[in-house]
Amino acid sequence: MKANGTRLSPKGCVVYTKSPHDCGTSFSLKITNPQSDKSIQVDSSVIMRKRFDAANRWSMKVRFLNLSEGERDEIRQILDDATAVSQSATDSRYLKTPVGQAILRYFSLKKLIG
Repeated sequence: MKANGTRLSPKGCVVYTKSPHDCGTSFSLKITNPQSDKSIQVDSSVIMRKRFDAANRWSMKVRFLNLSEGERDEIRQILDDATAVSQSATDSRYLKTPVGQAILRYFSLKKLIG
């Protein structure tokens, strides 16, 4: 089953899926670094699940079990890569438009503080 995740940390993550496991279920989770395309396989356990109103979508809060130091390092690398991407994306392309320039002119940090 393929799913998306969020809130990744060395302790666990949240997985969004249409086919959730029951709470307490242990399973193997494959995590892929989108930057390097490198994957690791980690043992996991569902500690909570929640159904969304829209469609048949679920979220599962997953805890990682018995991580090796290498697996922890790979998760930290994924987090570091994500941080580097988000910092390089802080300059919005809309800031160079007339509306973006107006926003910068009238809502600058100096005016809010001073």
